[in-house]
This record gives sequence, structure tokens and C-alpha cells, in this order.
Amino acid sequence: MKKFLLILFFLNISKTIIAQTNWLIFKAAPIPSNSLENHFPFKIQKGNKENISINDTQIYSFLKEEYLRKVNTIPENFIVCMLQDKKGSIWFGTFGGGLAKFDGIKWKVFNTFNSLLPSDVVYSLAVDNNNNIWIGTVDGLAKFDGINWEVFNETNSKIPSNMIYSLAIDKQDNKWIGTTKGLARLSRTNWKIFDKRNSKIPHNHVTSLAVDNENRLWAGTFGGLAKFDGVSWSLFKESNSPLPYNDIYSLSVDKANKIYIGTWGGGFATLHKSKWKIFRKSNSKLPDNFVSSIIIDDRKRVFVGTLSGMAKVNGSKWSIFKNSNSPLPSNFIYSLLKDNFGNTWVGTENGLAVYNDSGFRFEIKKFETVKEELSKVAHHQQILIGYTKPSNNNTIENIFYNRKGNKIFATFTIQKREYFSVVLENPLTNESVAIKNEILEIGKHLLEFSLENAEENFYLLRITIGDYICIKKIHFVDFD
Repeated sequence: MKKFLLILFFLNISKTIIAQTNWLIFKAAPIPSNSLENHFPFKIQKGNKENISINDTQIYSFLKEEYLRKVNTIPENFIVCMLQDKKGSIWFGTFGGGLAKFDGIKWKVFNTFNSLLPSDVVYSLAVDNNNNIWIGTVDGLAKFDGINWEVFNETNSKIPSNMIYSLAIDKQDNKWIGTTKGLARLSRTNWKIFDKRNSKIPHNHVTSLAVDNENRLWAGTFGGLAKFDGVSWSLFKESNSPLPYNDIYSLSVDKANKIYIGTWGGGFATLHKSKWKIFRKSNSKLPDNFVSSIIIDDRKRVFVGTLSGMAKVNGSKWSIFKNSNSPLPSNFIYSLLKDNFGNTWVGTENGLAVYNDSGFRFEIKKFETVKEELSKVAHHQQILIGYTKPSNNNTIENIFYNRKGNKIFATFTIQKREYFSVVLENPLTNESVAIKNEILEIGKHLLEFSLENAEENFYLLRITIGDYICIKKIHFVDFD
């Protein structure tokens, strides 16, 4: 007989996280203007204790750290760079808030207070074959394996500058590091430096890096584009190619080995088998000639981030997203990421957006944890699924799953007469079933519905009470 366990990854839709049809918005929680100490059930006494000096700055840093952990969101709205690691988690480099990791449920923040991160300004990220995260900051390079940190700077290594603007890792697991004073290659423990003095790189300020399908390195600089095959260099400038502008800001490569080149003022270009195409405001629907990021999804759609919004290019069809016609938190797009679930992550200078025209989907599977949890509650008739904290004095309380009959029970407390609805959505087919849609009176309420005919492995349960929305992701895991 099959047993079912429901695992709910839930998003509290509030000021911090906003969900709309195809969008999720993450905003940093503002640090309270009043004393941070008021938000915690403990007190810290300044002064010396056991030869440990505690000052105001340390107290503030500690309380800020605890507060960010409590609110569970991005630490800073300016998202500079992003990547997805080999286990599916998303990493974010911010301008002043350090490094953040999102596993689908919780946010984990790494900064100069709680880790060996060299700086809280993170410009670039990369992941190697062993799932180590490489972090480029304005004060050095860091490697993080999930537990241990290793820092590289001008003092302890041959890195040419502590200002790390770009990172890439090739098929041999060589680390390529773009700095303001040249390009570095780290092969295990061996360093090789490329600059204008010893190579044909067009400029020492290396803003972007990409490795193509033939393991050739492409380097964007403030003096043009360079290609390096391990032996020789090929240079592309306005003077010797159709490159629209010498200031290169972003690079990307698709599965067909087409190179996408974003420039800082000249639009973007594509290069494929010696053929160039140029896209500017003057000859396309590109919202701005300042292109900060370009990605290509599995459906061959091109997403272009600019200073004036995001463009989605699907063949000859252009769609433009701005904060005037979409939930984008800002038109200043700084970074883009395509994840393994078909979501497009959009980093702006005023928050993080996630776009998916088929509906947001994110999943981290932890089957061992599921089995352990099932064994813990196997003797219970009902399994506690989740609890949602009060919002606007309304409480979505206990949600249970009854294994007999595959029924879900939920209890609600309503503090005032409110509109109430529950919708079960299938994100794979975009079908939905309205379970409840009515006005609820003050008091406690019980919701009961059956999942006997559930055909998919997961659904979204959307609960609305007044202007408060809660989305719960329901997973079915079978155990024989």
C-alpha cells in the first residue's frame, strides 16, 4: 500500500514576498529604525566579560544578523550576480549585503560579520565541478565548499588585483578570474596572468567572461572582445569587426555556440560562425543600449537585461517588461539567471524578481529527510503539515493530512468578516479547481477536501483571506 506524505514549501505573501500570476518578487526587509534589541527576547550587555570586548558596532552587527535570519529574505535589494549550484540552490551576490543562498525554503546570508567573505560587495559568482562556490568581491576572491572558506588576494596569491569583476570555469575546471588589472587563470595551485604587457588582451579591465562549447575563453573588456583558445588570441573591436561598441559588459553562449555580447552603450550583438547581428534601440525593440546581462533559456528565448527594462526575444517576437507593465521592482536590470526549473531570475537595483510564463516552479528533493519524517509520524492518524503565522489578525492555523481517504483538513481563525478562497492549482497543466469561495464570519472554521483523484506529484494550494495570500506547495512522495 502506498503511503503519502505532503511536504509544503510555503511562501508568505506579504510586504517581503509578492506573488502574481507569473511573477514572484523578493525585497529586502528594512532594518527597523527603532532599536533592534526590541525585536528579540534577549538583552546584550556592553562592556568587557571574560576578556571579550563588546562594543556598539558588534552589538548592531549581531542583532542585524539575527534580524535578517528572522525575516528570511534577501539581505540587500541590489542584486549584482546570480548562479545555481549543482544541488539546485540559487546564490546571489549583492551590492553591500554580502552573499545569499536560497534553497527553495530558507535564505542563508554570508557576510563579513559571520564568515570569511572578503567584502559585502560581490560582483561575480561561479561554481566548479565539485560544487565549490567561487565569489568575486571588491576586496578579493573567495572559495566556499559549504563549510570552509579560502581567500585569495594580492597579499597571499598572484592574483593581479583584489577587484574581481568576472569569473568563469572551463571544462578542465580551470578558474578564470577577470580583474581591473588583467586576467588570471588558476589551475589547481598554479597561477597564470594575462595582461596587455604579456598578451593580446585588449584591456586590463575584464568585465565579463564566458567559456564556449569548444572550451574557448571569451573575455569582454573596456577595450573590446577577446577569444583565447589556449594558445592564440583573436581580437574584436569596432575598428576591425561589426562589434557595435568596445565597452563589453556581458557575455553568454547558447547550445549552438552562438556568442551573445552585451555592450555598455551600443546594444548587443550575436556572433555565430563569423556572422554578426547587431541589435540597438534604433533597429529593434531593445529598451536601452546599455545591456547588463543576457541569458538564453531551453526554449531558445533570449532574455536581455538593460538599464530600462528587460526584453524577451522569441524568434522575431519581442516582449518588453518594465515596472510600468509588470511587477518588476525596477527597470534597472543588473543580472539574469536561468535555473533548472525554467524560471528566469531577474536581479535589479531594487529587488529580485522571478519570471515564468508557465508558473513559478522550484524544487529541492530531500528524500532521506522525507523518509525520516514519515517514520516519526507513522503512528499518528493525522500528519501535521504546516503553520502560517498570523497576518492582519487572521490566522491560517494547523493543516493536517489524513492518510485514510487522502483528505486535507485545515483550521482557520478569522478576526473579522473577510472574503475567503482556496484554489488548488496544477502548475504543469495550468488547471485549477476552486475549493472554497465565500465570505467567512468571525470565528474558527474547518476546511476539508479530498485528494483521492490527484494525478500529479505536486500542486499549489492558494489560500486568500482578504488581502492576505498564502501559497503552499504540496508534494506527494510515494513509498512502497
